[in-house]
Amino acid sequence: MRFALLCLILISILQANCQTSLSGVVNSYYAVTALNTPNATLTVSSVSGINVGDILLMIQMKGASIDQSSSSSYGDVNSYNGAGSFELVEVCEIIGNDVVLTGRLVNSYSGSGAIQLISFPDLTSISIDGKIEAQEWNGATGGVVCMRAQNSITLNDSIDVSHQGFRGGDHLVSPFDCNFLFTLDAYEYEASTGYGAMKGEGIANYTVNNGGRGPLANGGGGGNDHNSGGGGGSNASSGGMGGINDEPSTFNCQGDFPGEGGKSLSSGGDKVFLGGGGGAGHCNSTFNNKAGDGGGIVILMANEIIGNNQSILANGEDGLRGFGDGGSGGGAGGSVLLFADNFSSTLNIQAIGGNGGNGNGSYLDDLGNVFNTASFRCFGPGGGGSGGFVWFKGGTTPAGVNIAYPGGASGLVSNTQETGCDGLSNGATSGESGVTDHNAIVPTSNKINTACTANPQLNLGNDTLICYSQNLTLTAQLSGTYEWSTGESTQSITVTDAGTYWVKVNINGWFICDTIVVTNSGVNVDLGPDQTICGDQTITLDAGSGGTTYIWSTGETTQSIDVLTGGVYSVTADDGYCFNSGEITITECVENLFIPNTITPNGDGENDTWIIDGLNNYPGNHVTIMNRNGMKVYESTDYNNDWDGSQLPAATYFFILDLNDGISQFHGTITLIRQP
Repeated sequence: MRFALLCLILISILQANCQTSLSGVVNSYYAVTALNTPNATLTVSSVSGINVGDILLMIQMKGASIDQSSSSSYGDVNSYNGAGSFELVEVCEIIGNDVVLTGRLVNSYSGSGAIQLISFPDLTSISIDGKIEAQEWNGATGGVVCMRAQNSITLNDSIDVSHQGFRGGDHLVSPFDCNFLFTLDAYEYEASTGYGAMKGEGIANYTVNNGGRGPLANGGGGGNDHNSGGGGGSNASSGGMGGINDEPSTFNCQGDFPGEGGKSLSSGGDKVFLGGGGGAGHCNSTFNNKAGDGGGIVILMANEIIGNNQSILANGEDGLRGFGDGGSGGGAGGSVLLFADNFSSTLNIQAIGGNGGNGNGSYLDDLGNVFNTASFRCFGPGGGGSGGFVWFKGGTTPAGVNIAYPGGASGLVSNTQETGCDGLSNGATSGESGVTDHNAIVPTSNKINTACTANPQLNLGNDTLICYSQNLTLTAQLSGTYEWSTGESTQSITVTDAGTYWVKVNINGWFICDTIVVTNSGVNVDLGPDQTICGDQTITLDAGSGGTTYIWSTGETTQSIDVLTGGVYSVTADDGYCFNSGEITITECVENLFIPNTITPNGDGENDTWIIDGLNNYPGNHVTIMNRNGMKVYESTDYNNDWDGSQLPAATYFFILDLNDGISQFHGTITLIRQP
């Protein structure tokens, strides 16, 4: 007996030691800024904290298109466009801010739908020892708590995403001075006009007409002028209607078009939503009457969830009361998805809709000051937010799980001086109760990116240096189809030039790339074209500065040499890594061509012009003379031995003589001397 008791104690200790204690905000959120579905590549705002091999939750928060007709159909969802879709994805590769996934996505997503990637604790067992919360939804990220445990998730404290869902309509003071002759009954207005208060946030994106009584899918509609209440937000059931502003006088502004409640959404299947924000009540005073925020989303995945009589809370927020204004709508309850096979101990779930705000006629502050004492009107209360959505893996609701998701109550008229007003709802309604569903799924993208599955290594090698005139073969060792930066599509290519080369291998529709930088050795010997040497001319041959040692066919070991006679000259240059050779043929003049290097144009009849003996044997010859700055000072075809350097200063000039024989070209200097 003592042995059995000892074993039980040891098992309990081991189980406790395998648990990871969590509290606070345990998720990280990454806004997806671009989506490349064919290649399963997501561009995110930051990759800090994301690693190859991570399992992440991908979820689209918004992006639905809605009916915007001037009818009661306003706000009906025409297409979800991926809003509410979610799945688990695995990171294959990170390139800059691009996250490449291991598999194609199961669901369809819209790049304009506020998609986020969420990292989550993925552990053996989890112990919640302090309250768990989400980052509040900010329009791009947040609002979701997600955790997964191989064995169990034990609640020793609560998970609370209340008021962390879609945002309620903001308090805006109307600049419009109403007129009893005007009927403001449209479903949408630009909120800044004051004709309609701001709509609550929902799965459809805001447009420029962000005010008015029409709901934004599950975001409640804003109350129209004058002082009508806002509609409640919704989730899988409908939000409550706002109340009218009943004016006893015919000549006062009526408020007959309050905000309508958010529309019920098709939760379950493969979709889950934040609770919709309530619509604001119409306001023309400075007292804050912001509408309630919706509840967030909780997704728990485990073999067992141990409740310990703790709570998962995803409640909507109450709408604020109006003081001499319309009350605002409550936020809807959020969503709780429990993907677990077993439940033990009591677990409490709340996804309660927020209450609508009252339409108050007067207000007593902490100092005893009374405001709006002449309130002989019945101001419009706000509608209640709907209850939330609870979703279980199994086919029935587990025993020991208590669910509370009533819709929020509507606001009431209060503190007015109009007889019979106080306590009325003026048509405002409560939100509908929440919805439970079963057979939940957590979609997971199929791991069909063979590039990741096989963990291939595409490696063109380290950046390298090759010698001039040598070849380098680059090979993509993976099987697939190939696209090289050179335009070639073979598995291997041969390169001789320096440059950056890349290859992209397509493996069953997935791409993997690599790049290599190739540089050339500095030893590049070029002695230039063959030349002709005449008379006492000297030709300088230069092997270039890339080498550290030089060996000429003449036996010399300098970088350059001077030659006086014809022949074949060669050189080999070596930099310790590469060597290169060059060769040039120097041909001696056959026609006894003589090129003088001095003229003295002083009019004495001797050496007054530059006379090249034998040049007449080379018709089509071309002469170019330049100064020391490389500026051309003379040029002639079929030179007639008549250049005298007139109007040029005494100096040394440089010439190029091309004999037009396809072989011979002479370079040298000529000195112009001015004698008195």
